Amino acid sequence: MVPIGLASDELRLARAAWLCETGRPREAHDEALHLLPYAAADRKRLILAHLILARSASLSSDDREAEEAFAEAHRLADTSKAGELRVPVLCLRAQSTPDPRRAVNHARRAVSLARTGTWKFHARATLAGLLVDRAPYGALEQARLARPDAPADVLPLLDSIEAAAFERLRSPADSVETGEPVTAAVYLTDPPRLLLGDPPVRLAVGPDLALLVAYLTEHPGARLIEVAERLLPESRGTSGRVRHDDAAHRVARVRQVVQRLRRLVGDRDVIVSSNGRLHLGPDYRWTSDLTVVRQDPALLAPSLTTDRTWPIDPLD
Repeated sequence: MVPIGLASDELRLARAAWLCETGRPREAHDEALHLLPYAAADRKRLILAHLILARSASLSSDDREAEEAFAEAHRLADTSKAGELRVPVLCLRAQSTPDPRRAVNHARRAVSLARTGTWKFHARATLAGLLVDRAPYGALEQARLARPDAPADVLPLLDSIEAAAFERLRSPADSVETGEPVTAAVYLTDPPRLLLGDPPVRLAVGPDLALLVAYLTEHPGARLIEVAERLLPESRGTSGRVRHDDAAHRVARVRQVVQRLRRLVGDRDVIVSSNGRLHLGPDYRWTSDLTVVRQDPALLAPSLTTDRTWPIDPLD
């Protein structure tokens, strides 16, 4: 197989994006999927390929595949030097996320990360559009803040958002419905992963994050220092690369993992920290495969093996 060169890669990404936005999402999907193995050596191109996959899936009404591709693009942008791509990733993910609360959270994070005028406009306009039904006053405020950075040809978009928000304010308030908890699962078999929603969206996660969620399904309300001692060995981290030589370092590491889970899911309340204790959010109904792993410890993903005996021994 002849490797595709840089210029050819960029041209094919541009073609895939063009196909996506001209009403041919399946062709765009196939083009981006073909590019994935070649783009692996360049983080920015890999992120863009996943974005095109996500956008094409969203246009094809495949919400599950779209969310998985957006989550992977988000993870890649969040853990690389391609940080400037986090804003467009979050904006597109917000526009394609079915859950309104998570969509707004993605857009709010995009606003907090935007540094240039172009990205400030896109982030605020995205947030304004999402707030029209949920918080029309907030939509009007975000549209006002977006105007200074808006190109002249997109001002009608802000006009339409403001008109919809004013219309919403004039209409009778709808009764608020209490949604059912989101089904969620954590798997410690290889590869470690989370499944979220119905139909379930698969989120690839690192070992620390998988262990944290699994531990809290079994020990809700565990103290932060207890979680750190149980999950992070003194001699090495779960990845085998990070040392945890003291309690303060281990607690700080767990706090980082908590923030990573919130960003990945797009919901700050997916995990709640209160009075030094951690709980999985009440809006989620979590399950795990701890029972399966304990019946056959060989099924535990190698990356989750630590100097501690948990999760194999529940009484460690």
